[in-house]
Amino acid sequence: MVDARSILLVAGEADAVGMRQSLPVGWTVVSMATTAEAAERLRLDEAKSALPALVVLDYDLPDSSALLFLMYVKAKGSWRHLPVVLWTGVPDAQRMHEVGYFGAAAFLMRPRDPESFASAARRLVAIADQPPEH
Repeated sequence: MVDARSILLVAGEADAVGMRQSLPVGWTVVSMATTAEAAERLRLDEAKSALPALVVLDYDLPDSSALLFLMYVKAKGSWRHLPVVLWTGVPDAQRMHEVGYFGAAAFLMRPRDPESFASAARRLVAIADQPPEH
């Protein structure tokens, strides 16, 4: 079962604050600073049958390769359907190709101001509202 109004954000605290302020009413953001914390949260959520509707992952996390975490999520049978969106502060065609190849739902520029957070939030909600892939 998916919690249709929850987003797991694996990024810094500033991103979490911006996202919480920009999402429509009724949406929640669960923020994790590392991919290890995020993997544990997904395991706990799965045990409660309450996986998030969407995972947003900072491509530039210091603790691990975002691509490895993306591959990990997409390789786990019960998580494979979760849409994973990566974002970065560095536009790069090679990164865009990599994240698409490994199954990301989208690759966005990291929001920097309230307007870009609002735009990103609208796009993320639209992605989360799409029917899951099987």
